[in-house]
Amino acid sequence: MQTEKSKNHHPDDSLTLLIFKDNFSSRSFKIPIRWIRRLSIMLAIMVLLTLISVTFTGQTYFNSERSRQLRKIEAIETELFSVKEDFSSLQAKYRLLTQSDEALEKAKTSPTLFTGLPSQVKPIDQTVRPNISLTDREMIWTNSGHVEVRFNIRYVKSDNGTQRGRIVILARGSGQLHSYPNEALNPPGFESLIDPQKGEYFSVSRFRSVKMRFGPFKNKDDISHVEILLFGTNFETLFIETLQMNDQDSRSKPSE
Repeated sequence: MQTEKSKNHHPDDSLTLLIFKDNFSSRSFKIPIRWIRRLSIMLAIMVLLTLISVTFTGQTYFNSERSRQLRKIEAIETELFSVKEDFSSLQAKYRLLTQSDEALEKAKTSPTLFTGLPSQVKPIDQTVRPNISLTDREMIWTNSGHVEVRFNIRYVKSDNGTQRGRIVILARGSGQLHSYPNEALNPPGFESLIDPQKGEYFSVSRFRSVKMRFGPFKNKDDISHVEILLFGTNFETLFIETLQMNDQDSRSKPSE
């Protein structure tokens, strides 16, 4: 008796394989077509997944390599900017040394009075907003007989930049004149009293605290006031501030 399943079975639903070996009778194998279709679908899915994986991996590598190249370019640009600034500073120093030598030779042949600052130093530009500000300025007489000067330098712009320059501080009073650093005052024979390039170097991107002292002195009246002078790397005057004893308020004045 033939079952319902046998009735619905078609010869085309399977693939028959005949295998002959020597002169023996053949053997046959039947593979259902649906198995072949399923295997083909699985292979197609595997190939598609492989292509997607290769594409995603290649895209990730490309983006990573591109980011690395961009970081490398930014680092090179930063280094070039720093080298350019250093070169400008060296050029300014060379001009200063050349002019100082010329001034020294001139002073040997013609007696002239010196000025406060070298002629190439630019005055404060009142039309340009400064990159930095001075805060918490103090001039204090200590029990040890020293005059202590304190102030903070803040970078006020929001461009993530840096301000570089030199700091010179003068203490005056009762026929005395002191400088910080000591080398900031030129010896006799130079055209100017102050050498900005011998001031203390500073580089501020956010905040820097400055604290120094003069003395000791015998009397508190020996020093009446101090002057804080800040110069840029291209001989531009950034600040000239005057402080009185125990006075936290300072005032700006134009450079001489």
